[in-house]
Amino acid sequence: MELKQAVEAYDYQALSMTPRMELTIEQVTALVNELADYHAIYQPYFGNESQGKYSYHYLCGLLDPGITSKSAENIALATVGTEGVRPLQ
Repeated sequence: MELKQAVEAYDYQALSMTPRMELTIEQVTALVNELADYHAIYQPYFGNESQGKYSYHYLCGLLDPGITSKSAENIALATVGTEGVRPLQ
């Protein structure tokens, strides 16, 4: 199939539809624990403890469906709050 034909045949509307996930509390808890374990692998590579802490907040923010704009500032405001973000600017 030619690239032009593939582009014309692609269903772009499918990109905007998020599949529904029905997870139990236990499954969500397990996912949170897995995320913490994954982040812990990289913790030693951060220059100081606060960088590691903020990177975990950032990672959680990327996965948070309640944060619609995934900029670093918006994630920080949603996960850390204004008192933790504004003084850093």
